[in-house]
This record gives sequence, C-alpha cells and structure tokens, in this order.
Amino acid sequence: MGDKAAAAGDNAKAVAQEATTQVKNVAQQAKTQLTGLMGTTKDEVRQQAQSKGEQAASGLRTLSQQLEALASGRPQEAGQLTSYLDDARERVMGFASSLEQRGPEGLLQDVSRYARRKPGTFLVMAGVAGFFAGRLVRAGAAANSESNGDSQGYGSSYTPQFGSNIQGELPQTTAWDAPNTLLDVDVDAPARF
Repeated sequence: MGDKAAAAGDNAKAVAQEATTQVKNVAQQAKTQLTGLMGTTKDEVRQQAQSKGEQAASGLRTLSQQLEALASGRPQEAGQLTSYLDDARERVMGFASSLEQRGPEGLLQDVSRYARRKPGTFLVMAGVAGFFAGRLVRAGAAANSESNGDSQGYGSSYTPQFGSNIQGELPQTTAWDAPNTLLDVDVDAPARF
C-alpha cells in the first residue's frame, strides 16, 4: 500500500509539473500574440494618421489654389469657395441690415438669447474671440512700437529699472510698514463698480 501511495504522489507531482509547464506555454503564447496585436494596431493607426494627414494637406492645397484663383480674378476656378464666400457675404449683409434696423440693443438681445440657449458654446466662442482679440491687440502694439522706433517692443533687450536706487540696494521695510489694503478700506463709503 505504501508503494501505491508513493506512486500516486509521484503521479500528482508529474501532473502538477505538466500543468505548470502548460500554463507557462499558454502565457508565453498570449504575450506573443498580444505583442503582435499591439504592433499591428500601431501600424494601422500610423497608416491612418498618414492618410488623414495627406488628405488634409491636399485639402489645404486645393483651398490655397482656390484662394489664389479668387485673388487673381478667376472665380470660375475657385470651385466651392465662391459659394461659401457668397453665403458668408449674405450672412454679413443680413447682420448689417439687422444692426441698422434694430440697433446695438437688438444685437445685444440676440447674443443674450443665444447665451441662455447654449451657454457652453457661447463661452467657447467668447474665449476664442477674446484670444484672437488679444492677439490682434498685441500685434497692433508691436507694430506701433516698431513704427515709432520704440526699443521696448517684443523681443527687445529692454530691462526695466524700478525706483531710483541704482546700486541694487532695497530699502529695509517690514510687513508692518506696507499699507494693508484690506484694513484701510472705508466700510461706510458707497460701493463703486
């Protein structure tokens, strides 16, 4: 009976060892297949991105050619761009007519209604408009400073100097010497906005 128990124990060890080997083989195959799948997916994404990039470049090239045709006085070669510009022209004319008829108050009411209907879109559009307005102001200021011969424009080597202390020594003050605007507020004064 002891021999049977020893043989059963040996058989159990052999089965366990074979199971461990099989599990390792399956894990290795899964890893190999996953690596191959990831490589294939990366290649497909790269190919699609390349294709989309080529399509975008082609579209931009076509748009550039259509703009050139319009600028050169050849509207028949401008394709759909002519119809888009006609549509934009009509919208601008409608906007101008509305502004003439209803005045700035009507425009403000339209903007307020749109902001109530679609607040997210309104905020995005306001942010984009603000960004472009800031860029235009910055470009105008840079152009103005260049035309005035001002050396304090963007990209200049101007170094601001604060105060009249040229040696770089700062006057010795403490936090108690500085005015505290929170404590110096006149509570009884009317609010100003």
